[in-house]
Amino acid sequence: MEKKYREVFDGVRASERLRKEVLEMKYLERKETRYALRPALAAVLAVLLLAACAAVPGAASALADYFSERWSEQNETALTQEQLDFIGAITQTVGVSDTVDGVTVTLEAVTAGESSLWMLLTMDGLDVPAEELVEEDLRFATAGLYLEPAYDGYNYGVAIERPLELRAAEDGRLMLLFRAVYDDETSGVTFLTEPQALIALQDLRAYGSDGRQKSVVAKGIWRLKFELKPLEKEAEAIVLRDVTLPALYLNLREVIDNIDDEVKQKPCEVLAKELRLTSTEMHIYLMDDGFTLPTGEARLILDDGAEVRSSGYWWDERFSRRTATQDRKDDEVRSHYIASWDLPVDLSRAAVLRVGEETIPLK
Repeated sequence: MEKKYREVFDGVRASERLRKEVLEMKYLERKETRYALRPALAAVLAVLLLAACAAVPGAASALADYFSERWSEQNETALTQEQLDFIGAITQTVGVSDTVDGVTVTLEAVTAGESSLWMLLTMDGLDVPAEELVEEDLRFATAGLYLEPAYDGYNYGVAIERPLELRAAEDGRLMLLFRAVYDDETSGVTFLTEPQALIALQDLRAYGSDGRQKSVVAKGIWRLKFELKPLEKEAEAIVLRDVTLPALYLNLREVIDNIDDEVKQKPCEVLAKELRLTSTEMHIYLMDDGFTLPTGEARLILDDGAEVRSSGYWWDERFSRRTATQDRKDDEVRSHYIASWDLPVDLSRAAVLRVGEETIPLK
């Protein structure tokens, strides 16, 4: 049963509370696809990558380096200076630190979109060398990003326990890159509207291949409070209406009531009342009030043929719970998903959106 459930929900994110309610399954992390580059091409891209990132100042260059690698994996070309400049415009240096028992955690820089936030953190003072730790499966026992002020008396947090990538800095510090997707449409809050934020981290741990904890790398609770600076110019979103998308239907009540039975699922199509594309994600507003999961990888195809992929779908739990308790109205959106792009992209260059086999022209 657990294997079937994981296959169905692979790539769909939900809150820890929801995961405990539904079969008490563990957190699922969609594995990122890796693309092998030909040796000669890889060497050329490495030179271009170093040249491009050298122009980006300070800690932000590590974020630019990460985004450049994601671009090269997907396109076998170097990230263009135009795209790099766009990413630089929404990236800001932070430099906020907290030290507990000799271990210092610093939020070096962030790249912020409407609902997606990439964060570069460093840890200094660890007993184990960073060169060894980058080979480990490291996660915080609890880690969350919180926006302030609290919405409706409840400060909704985004879990960020597992880093996207680990690196060893030249000065010996451990570098951790995280991404948070703020999936609460109900609050009306975004990373662009609420500048005050807090990252709370507890106990960095190493895990084995069996998923069990091996050791506690650093023990403590670190709090990093910071402010997101408003963008000088916010990119205009692309809005598409009444789009049919591939999906997978699953009756959530059947799953809960029949834990020992096979998950009842079937491929289907679902009507998206609206798709709203931003430079960092795609918002999907569905008419279906059943447990319908969007399927098929979402990709933006740019006017030069390059593409940017998404990393699965996040389910807006609070929005869906609220609409589920209301009387059904005609033409009313019942659920909300977010597909976050693997890296920020200049929407003025976007020519086509592909979701699975569906192709939707944008120009």
